[in-house]
Amino acid sequence: MKQTEIKNEKKYVKVEDGFKDDADVVKLNIDESISGLLVEKKHSTLFGYVYKLKQEGDDRYKIICGTSVMNTKFANIDEGVEVMVERLKDKKNREGRSYQDYDVWYIP
Repeated sequence: MKQTEIKNEKKYVKVEDGFKDDADVVKLNIDESISGLLVEKKHSTLFGYVYKLKQEGDDRYKIICGTSVMNTKFANIDEGVEVMVERLKDKKNREGRSYQDYDVWYIP
């Protein structure tokens, strides 16, 4: 159901993130990893590219928000494949700006 509000005498519809209440957004810290079945890859209006994982024995899905590095690594992985995402130490690009680096593993 879409949530509407009247603001400044205009009717607005709230933009939803596209996920149901059965999912948790996960932020990985350096040296942390998460694994599970890649259930869905999609573009969300709030998060950009996101990856929805189902972990064995957990009734809630895990959502990982993509980064440029992660999106490149997930590009050729199909839904329905077991994956593991590992957060590495930050790296610096050629201009000296730091970015988050990830390893993405999968079972073909």
